[in-house]
This record gives sequence, structure tokens and C-alpha cells, in this order.
Amino acid sequence: MRKILILILGLILISGCIENQPEEEFCGSSGYESCNINSDCRTGGCSNQLCRSKSGDPIVSICDYKDCYDANKYNLDCSCVDSKCQWD
Repeated sequence: MRKILILILGLILISGCIENQPEEEFCGSSGYESCNINSDCRTGGCSNQLCRSKSGDPIVSICDYKDCYDANKYNLDCSCVDSKCQWD
């Protein structure tokens, strides 16, 4: 009986951890334009789902919203990584 209770409690704890995880992968996109520092990069698009260079041409996106665009939910920042603007 004790083993069953421990198993049930373990499953409850595991399911609570899984519940806090995003259900799908981040679906924003990166421009991979050249950069030197993080401030060379910026978010763009109607839902801020694009990570682009500040010096690049503006990009127009369709104004829709998907949960998978939420970079904060995935702990991502638009940054300069390996000299390219991308989500990190």
C-alpha cells in the first residue's frame, strides 16, 4: 500500500512539472544577420516573433498571434550569438 501511495505522489509531482512546460516548441524566427553585441539585435513582427538586426530592412509579418511566439514563455532573448542575431 505504501509503495502505491509513493507512486501516486510521484506521478502527481511529475505531472505538475510537465504542466508548466510549453506544449509546443517556440515558433518565432531568426534573421541571422550580422551583429557585434546584443543591442545590435531587436525583435520585430506584429507579435515580436522575429529576431532581426537593427540595421536590417524592416520586415512585415502577418498580424496573428500564436502561443509559441511568446519568447518569455520559452526563456528566450533576441541576442547576438556567434555574431548573428538569433533567439537564444
